[in-house]
Amino acid sequence: MSVTILPGDSYILLLDTDQYAGNFERELTAWLTGTIGECGIGGLQAAQAITELPVADRKWFEAHVISRTHSDGCSRPTSIWTDPEGKYNSVAIFMDEDPPAQILSGMSVRAKSFPSNKFFTGTPKVLGMRLLRVQ
Repeated sequence: MSVTILPGDSYILLLDTDQYAGNFERELTAWLTGTIGECGIGGLQAAQAITELPVADRKWFEAHVISRTHSDGCSRPTSIWTDPEGKYNSVAIFMDEDPPAQILSGMSVRAKSFPSNKFFTGTPKVLGMRLLRVQ
């Protein structure tokens, strides 16, 4: 599955993981941002996130997380991402603005709690986060 990156995306937040990201990219994105794509996968995680995220963070995600149509025809705010060396299986989250420090900090904290969230049965670990600017 592929997605076309458009200049309007501006930023892609990559969460490097220890497992194949295609098994959980939509659930992790929903857990972090409260956003889901047309397919609805991650709805339980998004509903929980919305109750836990600060209002300011929810508003920021609603305004700045962007969905892209993938090759399967489904529009969603996330995709799997493999770096050129194949070292990381990453989750990409598309944004139209540089996330403020408090947004990144909150996402980092929530990412650490993802393997233990009651709506997901896997055990992926987020190893780190990187922000790419699309030129």
